[in-house]
Amino acid sequence: MARSSLKQHALEYYKNAPVASWILGLTTGIIIAAFVALDLLLPALSFFIFPFVIIPILFSATLQFISIKTNQQVTMMTSLRGFGLYYRPDFFGSFSYLGALAKAIFTFLITEIVISSIASFAFMSFVPTFNDSILSFYELLQSEEANIEAINSIFTAEGGIIFIYFCVVFFPSIGLAIVYFVYNISRSSIMIYYRLHVRGGNSRLIRYIYNDARRRNMGRMIRDYLSLNWPLYLLIVLGFGGGAVGGYFWKGDIITMFAGSTIGAAFFASFFFPFYFNNQQAFYDYYVEEFRISTENVSRILLSNIEANISFSQEEKERLEKALSEVQTSDDDENSDEENK
Repeated sequence: MARSSLKQHALEYYKNAPVASWILGLTTGIIIAAFVALDLLLPALSFFIFPFVIIPILFSATLQFISIKTNQQVTMMTSLRGFGLYYRPDFFGSFSYLGALAKAIFTFLITEIVISSIASFAFMSFVPTFNDSILSFYELLQSEEANIEAINSIFTAEGGIIFIYFCVVFFPSIGLAIVYFVYNISRSSIMIYYRLHVRGGNSRLIRYIYNDARRRNMGRMIRDYLSLNWPLYLLIVLGFGGGAVGGYFWKGDIITMFAGSTIGAAFFASFFFPFYFNNQQAFYDYYVEEFRISTENVSRILLSNIEANISFSQEEKERLEKALSEVQTSDDDENSDEENK
């Protein structure tokens, strides 16, 4: 299937249920944006509730869109059931949240170091008062007099040079980290589609098979994924920037700007959700054969290791052989079903 055919396949899914796609997509996006808006009460609160609320909401929405594709009824009860299903051992970790978070933090730190080095050199070269202002700021942070009013007074001093500096340093770094975070959890969510087609097996084995398929098709998967979903990241960037600007004109402080940027990113992204879930389904359908190949590869490797590794107990060997057999049987059954259609 060419990339143009992949896009057409995703569009056909959307055309089969455009109204339902918009209702579920916008509803999901707005609910997520509402939880992100809690950052206005406590900065960065959304990052702490993300794995416990927002990720399960995305998981439930994925199941609802799959139900739409198969002409099943979608209700509030099925949404709540899908939310709870995420916490079952079979599906836990489907979005690779901890790995995505670690990569996002690393991205932020590296980007912040690079940008701050360049910005510091530029500001010290072209702004005579910058060096004294930044030293005063760090001295204030270490003193007992540090409070919001004192920090704001330094931010607004000398034409707001310190405020501008921190905006230049932190907002591009945070924005890039958010984009990379969303990218990683989004790509990892393809495991959900594979897991739903496998009757039996465990989550660790599913992840092993998924990683094998991704490793063998890394370049193609990235290109095809981005060819479908690049508008999502454009909207996130536009919403992030627009929210930061809105926060500046609302209260004019960095904390409000940060909350506004995350809310804006989530709100703008919601307008792509009606297409996004259909795209993910089309993407999985395109690579389903690669997952079958990885199932065979992983099963063959693990079974060989079982036979060669005498440290396994007989019970452990039987348990793993049964898990592998269940996965292979499930895929064989799926192949037979598709051939009989």
